[in-house]
Amino acid sequence: MGGTARRLNSLLSGGNDPIEPINEGPAYSPVDTFDAGVVKAAIKEAQLLVPGYTYHGFCRKVTEQGGAAGYLVSIVGKRVLYFGVNGEIHKEYFPGTAPRAN
Repeated sequence: MGGTARRLNSLLSGGNDPIEPINEGPAYSPVDTFDAGVVKAAIKEAQLLVPGYTYHGFCRKVTEQGGAAGYLVSIVGKRVLYFGVNGEIHKEYFPGTAPRAN
């Protein structure tokens, strides 16, 4: 069992193993201009699992090309908010959960 799964399993079973930071890879520096089109394209590539897709490639694209400084996932709200360094936001609903347009 991998480290992350082992720690989660320990916590769920009432264990008290310390939670260690998870280093999933390099940090990417966002550009100053937020481009929702680039972010949307990267999301589409992830959803379609285009050949060569990787999570690290996704992160690099949305930060270094799209200007995203981070993202927040709301599982209950079924959406992800991508935000830029200047406060821009792109809201992406989970597939099939977007509200109907009036």
